[in-house]
Amino acid sequence: MARYLIEHGADAHLAKENNDTNLMVSVCHKHLNMVTYLVDELHCDINECDINGRSALYDAVTCGSVEITEFLLKHGARNFRAVVDQMSPLMWAAERRRSDLVDVISPYCSLLERIEAQELLASTFICGNRDDHALDQSFKHFCQAFELRTIHNLLKATKSTNNAIFDNRHECQTTEQLKEIRSNTDLLYIEALLVRERLLGLTNGEYRYSLCYRGAMLADKGQYDKAVAYWIYELNLCQQYSIPIDSKHLRRFASLFSGMLYKIKSIPMEALSKIIKATMEQLEHDEQNFNDNLTTLLFLITIVGEFLVNNIVSKTDCKVFFVLLHSICSRNYTKLDSGMSLLHLALDTRTWVDDYHIKRICKYPCLQTTRILLQSGASVNTFDAIRNTPLHIIASSRSANHDSILNLLCDAGAHLDFANTFGETPIDLATIPNLHQQLKSRMKLSLKCLCAQLIRKRNVSFRDKVAIPLINFVEKH
Repeated sequence: MARYLIEHGADAHLAKENNDTNLMVSVCHKHLNMVTYLVDELHCDINECDINGRSALYDAVTCGSVEITEFLLKHGARNFRAVVDQMSPLMWAAERRRSDLVDVISPYCSLLERIEAQELLASTFICGNRDDHALDQSFKHFCQAFELRTIHNLLKATKSTNNAIFDNRHECQTTEQLKEIRSNTDLLYIEALLVRERLLGLTNGEYRYSLCYRGAMLADKGQYDKAVAYWIYELNLCQQYSIPIDSKHLRRFASLFSGMLYKIKSIPMEALSKIIKATMEQLEHDEQNFNDNLTTLLFLITIVGEFLVNNIVSKTDCKVFFVLLHSICSRNYTKLDSGMSLLHLALDTRTWVDDYHIKRICKYPCLQTTRILLQSGASVNTFDAIRNTPLHIIASSRSANHDSILNLLCDAGAHLDFANTFGETPIDLATIPNLHQQLKSRMKLSLKCLCAQLIRKRNVSFRDKVAIPLINFVEKH
């Protein structure tokens, strides 16, 4: 079919979007016959790169084909680094723990590239697995790298600065130093991370993922302070180098803090404050993930509320959080689709919690979250997209155990007679008898409200007859 198309005028050198060539596509699908045809007969450029600077050899490693990798190398494929992440096909093979592909590509590379591939392979085994076999493989490849360095008298170019997150350690310089830490998994893991930092760089996504993975491992072991330190370090790298922050990563912080609050009743307040600020920054710049990040912010506020209630907190620390919360409420964040504010979400039974640890702490409607938002300046009478106030949301709840929340909202000045888009007041939405009765007992309308209701009920023309503030007031009834 390919020959037929070529014979009838098809251009084999025409690239797709992102400059993906026919050769790259054939490699990705492991079509060796097609690869052979494109290279041997049509003389396609074997080292042409896509928009990210990755050649067909990179794709051969990605699809895991030893046969195609060998073919490309024999026909002149070069092991150069991609623009997007500065990783070569050899490094990518090591990162994927494909020692067979590393062995195939290495003879076509420089001595230093071969050594660093063994080091990266060693680091990847320990950073991606938790079993003894992975530790053995890691140690084996580290030793192979040291053997080559010793034979050719090539010392490591290591940093002179210390990093507390790595216990102020430096990379091992000899096989003997490596043997001293072989039985200590934590030190061996730090060794692997130091190697990855040197070879991949601080901005590399694979390196940053290994930091997060290490933090998750420590959290599973109950070493929460170290886990937080690793994740904060990775977050700092993103902020320092203007790397987009994944909304899922911020959500994982909420999960980690929830787990800590549930198990040890404590959270590092500086870290919690930092993540709240980072989430606020994302809300300002990441519109695509705005709703997810706003939900994460709600979880973090609930975590703050639970922490302040169940722990002895200094006045200084309390002030820090309330200044932060006032800043949040002053921004009047609302969901892009529903228009619901943080106060709406804190009262809505439909606020979805999709994480096991977060579910233990964050249950909605939440009295404490409602209280802390109101204390921080949240508007009690704000509308969502269909003009429901927070009181509408809690009144429509199917649960009867929300007397305290109703009283809190009413005491904060919630209007019981504000109508939504469908003309419904909170009392109209209250299907639970005791909620309906409680709202009815609080229904002490002012003369101003009664007049507004009458104007709306009788469709009296008012917009050109009263002051602008009064127009807004009447329209809410």
